[in-house]
Amino acid sequence: MMNQSLLIKRKLFAKNSLIFLFFYILFFLYQGKVRYDNLGIFFFVNILFLAVFVLSAFKIKLGFYLFIFFIPLLNTLTTILEISPIAIILFLFFAFFLGFILSYFEKDYKNKLELIQAKSFFDNEIAKPIIYFIIIFSISAVVAIIRYANFFPFITNNYHNLAVNIKKVDSTSASFTVIRTFFDYFIGFALLAAIFNIMKKLKDIIFALLVLVFSTMISMGVVFYQHFVNPYIGTFKYWVDSGRLNATFSDPNSLGAYCILLFPIFLVLIIFFKKWYVKLIFGLIMIPFLFMVFFSGSRSALLAIAFSLIIFMGIAVSKLVNHIKKFPKKKRVITIIVIVLIIVIIITVLLGIFLTENQVKSNFLNIGLIERVVGTMTTFQNYYRASGFFESLKAISNFRYIYWNQAIHMAKDHPLSGIGLGTYTIEVPDYLYKYEAGFIQVDYAGNYYLQILSELGFPGLILILFIFYLFINRVFRYFRKQKKLQRIDNSNWLLIGLFISFITMLIALFFGPHTNFSEIQYTFWLVIGLMFAYIKIKDIKKDQTSVPVEDSPDSEAKVLSLDGRISLSLRQKISLSVIITIFTACLIAGSLTNLSIAAKQDNCYWSNYYGFYNIENYQGKKIRWTSADASEVLEKKGSAIMISLKDAYPIKNAKPNIIKFYIDNLFVKEIKLGDDSWYNLKVDIPKFAGNGFGNRLTLTIVSSRSWVPKKLGINRDTRVLGVIVGGITFIN
Repeated sequence: MMNQSLLIKRKLFAKNSLIFLFFYILFFLYQGKVRYDNLGIFFFVNILFLAVFVLSAFKIKLGFYLFIFFIPLLNTLTTILEISPIAIILFLFFAFFLGFILSYFEKDYKNKLELIQAKSFFDNEIAKPIIYFIIIFSISAVVAIIRYANFFPFITNNYHNLAVNIKKVDSTSASFTVIRTFFDYFIGFALLAAIFNIMKKLKDIIFALLVLVFSTMISMGVVFYQHFVNPYIGTFKYWVDSGRLNATFSDPNSLGAYCILLFPIFLVLIIFFKKWYVKLIFGLIMIPFLFMVFFSGSRSALLAIAFSLIIFMGIAVSKLVNHIKKFPKKKRVITIIVIVLIIVIIITVLLGIFLTENQVKSNFLNIGLIERVVGTMTTFQNYYRASGFFESLKAISNFRYIYWNQAIHMAKDHPLSGIGLGTYTIEVPDYLYKYEAGFIQVDYAGNYYLQILSELGFPGLILILFIFYLFINRVFRYFRKQKKLQRIDNSNWLLIGLFISFITMLIALFFGPHTNFSEIQYTFWLVIGLMFAYIKIKDIKKDQTSVPVEDSPDSEAKVLSLDGRISLSLRQKISLSVIITIFTACLIAGSLTNLSIAAKQDNCYWSNYYGFYNIENYQGKKIRWTSADASEVLEKKGSAIMISLKDAYPIKNAKPNIIKFYIDNLFVKEIKLGDDSWYNLKVDIPKFAGNGFGNRLTLTIVSSRSWVPKKLGINRDTRVLGVIVGGITFIN
């Protein structure tokens, strides 16, 4: 047993070392590409990184609290300083997670034993679909990056920073968009795992929520400063002109999404604490918080918060009814009458505000969100009368229906793989060119689930929905178990608040992919992590006090194996392999065809041109030198291309120069140029090429050898030369 424990401990140490090295390399590579516009921001970001890392390595809870404290606060720092954007919160997560890994090098073995003894939530039932989803979106990200690199190094010798869509977004920018999206997805699950291991006591969860509330109070101060003093600090003129404020968040929509997540937490903290003055403090804090919701101007936030309030009211009414039933008949009637009167008074006050013509109404309607809501209702009513229900929905959707349609088009084109992780905003300009000519505004899909469907296909959508279902099911199972064991107590309000926050965001995601904002993604998964940490803590306490582990309802062998591996049956392994193979094959096929840079530029009338030098005279003939790689877009005027070629490499008896030809990324021909003679090569055009909207095709020529005249001492020419092209003509 001693030797087995030592072996397990060594395996865990090796695993942790590899994980730490993987994340360190990721951070090192990403950090190397970051642009710092001044020395001050460089020192600030890196000193903060070091502080979070050191604190997390030695006092993991303090490092965690410091990280979540900064989630709402640093998103507009670069905007205020008017410098290039920097993903500061992403850096802080790397610092926290690297410290977290180090802090568990020695504790991991004991922690694994605790997990097994606790029969906790992090079992195969949930871990498996999460791992599957990570595999799916990781493959998707890799293929998308290779596609935007124009399949370097598989086709070309060198990386070319090409335009990847009609808006001329370049390959590097597109790849970084994919990488950022990958980090946001992956970090959500990594944060969930970290929180699950860090939170050991109920007071840890309470303190985490208090830290989040305190940092939110700072955001409240900023939004009031924007409203009363300077609305242009940390934001853009576009948002100010529309009457919307962003506090310390990326934009007002991000602020609205954050308020969706925090509103239920504020309510449950008021309910949870027993002392009246603590309730009063949180009640007073909630007043400026609600003003922050209105200043954001987010209609989605207003609807989601109304939904949260309805759930809380439903719970309150249910408890109130059960409580009133215990009253004597006379007292019961009086209580019901008082409640009805209060409701009537509230409704009367709200109607009075809208029906009066005084200054109160004017000031009330001047708030950004109220203006938008009133305008939305008026627009809906006018369009409904004139054109019907569906046109009225389009009118108030803020063009969301256009983005929804493009997501559906993408899903129809690539149902089994999607278009690639994080690529919706990159691909949507070309889809708009095809389906919504004249509409040029680029935005996200306006619906989280449609965006997942468009980017990861049905496998990605089904997996994330199944993961969310398992989360919901686990909470319901916990409450059923609590009710059965008659262990419902006041602390369960914390779980109720976190769960309502989670559910409300799931509904809000129908109206926008809010988690595309990094600060919302981290807060969303923070809520999920705290939700399951609470369940774990309660289950451990229950097992220690009442129900033996071997007799508990969840005592099946579902937990992670002792060495941390996730066990799969043979059928599961085969199924997973088949799904991944089909997903990968479909995505690669789409990336080589209609999603490729070549196919899109052929159809959407934009061009990449590289590797061909200017026309010059050579031995009395007009020619063009190519570089090692050369590519251009041609208008199709026949069924084949005749190309005149010559290799002018000055060193005799050298290896032949092998020239490869690609049409729309499909390899079509290869020729060996073994001497300095002219070669006339006929290249048949594939049937699919040049049949799109533009009747155009992309020809790429790749040489196996290149040379620089200056390096060979021939002349001062510093160009990288590949092959001489005498002419390109079409034949039938």
